[in-house]
Amino acid sequence: MEIRFLPLINNTLIVCVITTVYAPIADSRVEFFSTEWQPLPSIALWTPAHTNLFIKANIDRSSNDFQEAMSYIDMELVHCRLNPDNLILEARFTTPDYLSRKEREKIKPFLKDTSIVYHWVAGQFVNN
Repeated sequence: MEIRFLPLINNTLIVCVITTVYAPIADSRVEFFSTEWQPLPSIALWTPAHTNLFIKANIDRSSNDFQEAMSYIDMELVHCRLNPDNLILEARFTTPDYLSRKEREKIKPFLKDTSIVYHWVAGQFVNN
């Protein structure tokens, strides 16, 4: 579990909590709370990383190879971490770790090699 205060406007803070379960592949849940531990709506504070964000931009999504590779993804597993030195949240697509070696090799050419990076800007996590 990771917990971090994040600044809003007028010196107010909110709490970001990332809970990660390793069962056996890492998957995280990101939640936000007031400093009084009242839940805040996550949708206003960030857009969670999903499978499409991890697919390379120049991929022919109608190709048979792509369609076959994507058929292996029956769940979305994403590991989120807060950078200890700044207000950055990193999301790594861990679903391929759950797949067999053969399935991983088939999907690998379609996936980005990098994580999705979110910066805390004006009271929300945004990725550029």
